[in-house]
Amino acid sequence: MSNFKSIIQNYVVDKNNKNNIGLNISVGKNLGWDTSFFLSELISYQFLLENDQRILLGESFFVGRKFIKKRTGLSPYKQKIATRKLINVGILSVKRIGFPPKNKYSINFDYLEKFLLKTKEP
Repeated sequence: MSNFKSIIQNYVVDKNNKNNIGLNISVGKNLGWDTSFFLSELISYQFLLENDQRILLGESFFVGRKFIKKRTGLSPYKQKIATRKLINVGILSVKRIGFPPKNKYSINFDYLEKFLLKTKEP
């Protein structure tokens, strides 16, 4: 993951305003805008956790559907559809842990980089 971390971090997280996240046109066109928005939120959340030194980049992390809905407005149903699409292309893996079950997300940044390069606009 050479300098991909800095590229994706600059694309997703606005250091001056942590309420802004970016969308990727290639992901939006290929997987849908809700999926692009959902992925951007997950990446943003992972970088915030990393900056707080709670996790390392690439580690799995918990984030609740209610939290994502509050930040993005995406319903649990739309989150589920986006999760399924990202799992199907290999960008995301999810483990259900605990009772009641919680989603533990893991973003495959190496595959995300390949996907973005493969679907890049001319």
